[in-house]
Amino acid sequence: MKRVLLTLIALIFVLSSVLVLASCNKVSQGLKFELNSEDTYTCVGLGDCTDGEIVIPSRYNGKAVEVIGSKAFKDCKNLTSVTIPKSVHTIEAHSFSGCENIRTINLTKGLIRIGSGAFYNCSRLQALNLPNSVYTIGDVIVAGCSSLKELTIDKGSSKYHSDGNCLIETEKKKLVVGCKSSVIPSDGSVTQLGVSAFAFCKGLYSISIPASISTIFSGTFMNCGGLSKVTFAEGSRLEDIGAAAFADCISLMEIELPDKMVSIWDSAFSGCTMLQKVVIPESILRIRTNVFENCVRATLYFKGDALPEFVYPDWNVSECPTIFRYEG
Repeated sequence: MKRVLLTLIALIFVLSSVLVLASCNKVSQGLKFELNSEDTYTCVGLGDCTDGEIVIPSRYNGKAVEVIGSKAFKDCKNLTSVTIPKSVHTIEAHSFSGCENIRTINLTKGLIRIGSGAFYNCSRLQALNLPNSVYTIGDVIVAGCSSLKELTIDKGSSKYHSDGNCLIETEKKKLVVGCKSSVIPSDGSVTQLGVSAFAFCKGLYSISIPASISTIFSGTFMNCGGLSKVTFAEGSRLEDIGAAAFADCISLMEIELPDKMVSIWDSAFSGCTMLQKVVIPESILRIRTNVFENCVRATLYFKGDALPEFVYPDWNVSECPTIFRYEG
C-alpha cells in the first residue's frame, strides 16, 4: 500500500510539472501575422491578443515565423514580458519601442538582426541578454531604457562580446551599446565609442573614458540628460569628438578635453545649456560649425595662444567668451 501511495505521489508530481511546463510554453493566441515573399510569416502586431506575457509561436498556419515587424508592438503598455522563438532571425526597427511596462525579454539562439530602436523606451527593462547568434545590432536599441543595468551577450559570438555591461564589436574594438551601469573596459579592448552608443541614456550620471579611446563617434552621449561628469584617463589618446557627441547633455557643467585632441565636429556640445567651462588643448586643429550652440553660460579656455588653423563659420554661434594661454 505504501509503495502504491508513493507511486501515485510521484505520478502526480510528474504530471503537474508537465502541465506547468506546458503552461509556460503556451503560445499567445490572436497575434497578427503577414505572409512574406519567402513563404514565411512576420509577426506584425497584437491583433486580438490580450496577453500581458506574450509568447510568439515559431510557426503559424504551418509556416515558420521568422521576423518581428517594424513597430509591431510599439507603445503596447500592457506588455510585461515577451518570449521570441528560435525561428525568428530578425527583430525590425522599433518593434517593442515604448513598451514601458515590459520587464523581461527572452531572446533565443537563431536571432541574427536587431533593428534600430528595437527596445527604445522600455523603461522598466532591467536586463537584456543577447544570444551569440546576433550579428547585426542597430543604433539606440536600448535608448531610454532607464532601468537597464545588465547588458550582455552569450559567449561564442563571432562578432561581439560583452564586458562591464557594454556590448563591444570585438574586431573593430568598438563599443556599440552601453547602459547606465556600463564601465568602459580600460584593457585596450575598446578604442572607439560607437554612434549613439549611450544616446538617451537617462540614468547615466558620470562616465570615465579610458586612455585607449581614440574616437568618440557622432551622437555617442547625445541627450544623456543626467550626465554631469566626464573624465578622461591620464595619457588619453582621444583625437576626435564626433558630431553631436554630447549634444543636449543638459547637466554637464564642465569638461577638459585631453591633450592629443585634433577635431571637434559639428554640434558636438550643442544644447549643453548648463556648460560653464570647456578646456581646449593646444593640439586642436579643427573646430566645426555650431559646436557650442546654445551653450549660453560657457567660457572657452584655450591652452594655445590663438584659434586653431581650421575654424569653421559659426563654430561659436552663441558667442561664448574665449580665453587663451590657459594654464589651469
